[in-house]
Amino acid sequence: MVGAGCWSGGPKPASRSRPFAAVQLLTTAEVVKGRSISAYPACAPEVEHAGAKSVPAGWAEAHVDGNLATRSAGTAQPTWLAESPR
Repeated sequence: MVGAGCWSGGPKPASRSRPFAAVQLLTTAEVVKGRSISAYPACAPEVEHAGAKSVPAGWAEAHVDGNLATRSAGTAQPTWLAESPR
């Protein structure tokens, strides 16, 4: 699941001083290379740097690429859950 927020260095990602999202886990683990994912718009450079295509999705939409379902905001939670691979 990819939610809103991007970590841009500084304190540990899990700290409360900066927003953090699963996009950092996906990009750092190099599991998105060659895939397309939806993330908060400010995260697009990080997604593309990791070799993935950043797909703009509406605030209530989810994006699915194979077995990977992502979203750009928490408002897409219901759609993301419905689209997530079982």
